[in-house]
Amino acid sequence: MAMKGSSSGSNFNPTLDAGLGLIFRLNYLWNKSDRHALAGEMDQWNFTLDRIFSNLSYRGEMDIVWNDPKEKDPAKQFILDIRLNHHDKLVHDKFKDMLKKIKIKRAIALKRKDKRTWSITQEEEYDLMMKKDIWLRKMMQIQKLYIKESEFDASKAMWGG
Repeated sequence: MAMKGSSSGSNFNPTLDAGLGLIFRLNYLWNKSDRHALAGEMDQWNFTLDRIFSNLSYRGEMDIVWNDPKEKDPAKQFILDIRLNHHDKLVHDKFKDMLKKIKIKRAIALKRKDKRTWSITQEEEYDLMMKKDIWLRKMMQIQKLYIKESEFDASKAMWGG
């Protein structure tokens, strides 16, 4: 719903403004991600993909674990844990675990001066980052945050216009 009453007299739509802000932020991050990937900057690529994941994870509820969900007295309530939704957390954690194993294998190869294994781990890391990149792009597509190729109105991208 458009809101009136600003000093400039213009109308704005908070939902549209927020949606466009997210789309512009994601496009900026994807641009950075692509530059890091093309430059072979694996750690920077990974960090940027994590920021994209963070921006895509805003939807849905966080899993809040209370000490006693039935407790009515606020003084006796406290939070034990805060988690991402189960599926996204599992996938993201698996990527982190796989990357950690690759980096450990590479460190061992470096220590042993094993050029072959070191080279293989570079390829494994690149392949893993590609999978993470594609997973996040699919996550963005599922949330209908891509602007349609034939659509020139960016405002329609948020809702699949």
